[in-house]
Amino acid sequence: MLVKKIIINSFLTVFSLLLLSCFFFDTKKENGVTLNVLSEARKSVEEQDFIKAFDLYNLLLFFDKNSKEATFELIQLYEQFREYPKAIELIHQYKNISPKNTEFDSILGELYFRIAVYENALPYLGDGTISTIKKAVCLENTGDLIKAESLYIAIIPMYHEISGFLSTRIAYCQIARGVPESIVDLFGKLGKVISNKKEKYIIAHDLLSYFKKNEKYDEALRLIALMKSDFADKVSILDLERGDIYLSLEDEEKAFQIYQSILDNSGAGAYRAGILLLNNSRLLKKDYMKLAQLCYNTGDYLHARNLLEEVVKLSPTNYVHYLLGMSYYKLRQNRKVVQIFKKLKNAYPEKRQTIIYYLGRAEEKIGDYTSAKKNYKTASKNKKSKLADNAIFLAALLEEDDGNFDVAIEIYKLMKEEFQKGDYIYKAMLRGGILSYRKNKFKDARQFLNRALELSKKGRSDHVSGLYWLGRIEEKRGKKAKRDSLWNLIKTKTPLGYFSFYLGGDSIIIKDIEMMEWLSTWTDTVILLAEDEKIHWRRGEIFLNIGLVSEAEKSFSQINQTTAVAYKLSKLFREKGFDYQSILYSLKVKGRSPGSYFSKAPKELLQIEYPLLYLPTIIEKSRKYGVEPEIMIAIIHQESAYNRTAVSTANAIGLTQLLPSVAEEVANFIQIEYNGIDDLKKNSDLSIELGVAHFAELQKKFKRYELSLAAYNAGERKAKEWKRKWIEDLPTYFDMITYSETRGYVKRVLAKREIYKIVWNLNTSED
Repeated sequence: MLVKKIIINSFLTVFSLLLLSCFFFDTKKENGVTLNVLSEARKSVEEQDFIKAFDLYNLLLFFDKNSKEATFELIQLYEQFREYPKAIELIHQYKNISPKNTEFDSILGELYFRIAVYENALPYLGDGTISTIKKAVCLENTGDLIKAESLYIAIIPMYHEISGFLSTRIAYCQIARGVPESIVDLFGKLGKVISNKKEKYIIAHDLLSYFKKNEKYDEALRLIALMKSDFADKVSILDLERGDIYLSLEDEEKAFQIYQSILDNSGAGAYRAGILLLNNSRLLKKDYMKLAQLCYNTGDYLHARNLLEEVVKLSPTNYVHYLLGMSYYKLRQNRKVVQIFKKLKNAYPEKRQTIIYYLGRAEEKIGDYTSAKKNYKTASKNKKSKLADNAIFLAALLEEDDGNFDVAIEIYKLMKEEFQKGDYIYKAMLRGGILSYRKNKFKDARQFLNRALELSKKGRSDHVSGLYWLGRIEEKRGKKAKRDSLWNLIKTKTPLGYFSFYLGGDSIIIKDIEMMEWLSTWTDTVILLAEDEKIHWRRGEIFLNIGLVSEAEKSFSQINQTTAVAYKLSKLFREKGFDYQSILYSLKVKGRSPGSYFSKAPKELLQIEYPLLYLPTIIEKSRKYGVEPEIMIAIIHQESAYNRTAVSTANAIGLTQLLPSVAEEVANFIQIEYNGIDDLKKNSDLSIELGVAHFAELQKKFKRYELSLAAYNAGERKAKEWKRKWIEDLPTYFDMITYSETRGYVKRVLAKREIYKIVWNLNTSED
């Protein structure tokens, strides 16, 4: 059906274009039609019907590539949606037609600067003061340090607010190009222009990296000597740099002496020094255990395991066996965990509770559920242990897997009586409530769910789940008035949450009220800055204008961020193209409001919190792979908040937060070029296409968004497990997902899909 629809739509589009083409050339009324199409495009932008606007502008330029107005307005639209490469391509198309026309050159320079293609930005940047700073940044990044320095010097008198920053760049340029001064004098100059010690270290370390990269090792060693006297807390790290330089100079003995000294002192850099010694077969056996502990504490479990396997031959203590077992667990070598911990659990009383708990985890993962349940229950006996609630909860889940729901309910009752708080306790109460509801034990269900409400905060997703299930109980008891009272509470107090939409709520915008009027009903809207705060504000604005968002954030952090200030900053960051920061500031405003993050708000604030970005690319890629664009818009917002360089703690990267291994697998499957991690960060089109293609493949397997989203977040295996157990009733499925993150993730994405439709009046269907 989808293919048929695309063919029909394509035919209609082409046929319309042919008719319009005939009209243009047969009736000679091109100008009138062009103006009408342009007028309709502008009207669509004004009405925020952006999909129609893009179609109309592209239609107009299809027939009239010389239309300066249409080109300019489409460029603006691409900029608004952060489609900078498309805007650049459009300008070049126009310049190919009108090569002598330079009207779009300054825009082209700004666009190249925004995507950090500095060599291309330079010829097009204008002559204003902000553009001059940008030129200097471009020159510095492309290695023309003499010109960069001269521009920084020229601009200082006009920008005293950022004189420290400009002076720092001047000093950097001078040192990096090796002006005829001693490194001592230049390092002293750096100290005079930078008062903040942390900033001075960062700049000095940048210089050190420059010297190393350009093989200026003598200068690098002299700089390290100076830095060590200034930064006593960085001595080990700087010695590590010194060792690396001697290794580059092939003076291995001196390098390894330095590495050994760093490892002996056990300070910062000891882990890396030890690994360098190990990789070069210079690690002493006496240091195996020390490095193994450093590796384990750093999360390098592979090296920890390899070293501990050697240590256990030399010194088979209980602690060595314990650490080896934990390393196996981290590496998912669960059979070896079982082998070690079965012997160790009675021999090492100091760690018995932890050993039994992880023995249970490993047994569960290899399919020995009977032993796992037994060990979980044993590990839960010491209620003071931080693992006790985890262990008993996992035992209950295994009882559920065996169909022993009554036993699971009894465990949850025990948890209700013996444990006070914690995420596992909340999950136990919610599951106990749902299971009791399914067995028509309404009294027990209410007790569980009321406890769940006590453990959760009002206005949060967990609290809403409790209210929903209490409503289900009343519905089953025939108490519809009580049910409606509870469910109306959800729709009025948390209209932006999933259950509100599930229950038919769609009123999320405070209508007929301006943003400032809304703010004035609960907070002061007047912004009064002290004199020093005005300077910080001006600094922040300048840094935003030249694209230095981290410097801008530092400046704005020095200002008392009242709600009115946070709102103004949310608009300012959005205006300058920094949407992630804009979203964060809008959440500050929302979080301070009388309701919650899921409460109604004026449309203006919701459009800042839920920006509509990369729309042309998302629509193009979604239609290519047969996915609804709205769901991808929501996924990207949830995954990265539209921060294209985002990297998660699990190393998921880019707008769609794909693991590098998944990105490579998807790229190979759909046969597109993929050049690694940097590609995911820099190329938004690529990140979106890979994310869409990955989700489309999951959708083919699972058929339903609820399941595909769980698979996108937690992997296919867990999604299949949750589907098998609970999919017959959607609310049950949502709240019985065992991973807290995934439970919230699926609900939030589905809610955001509805929010985007309402806030932006989205209709991406091709009908």
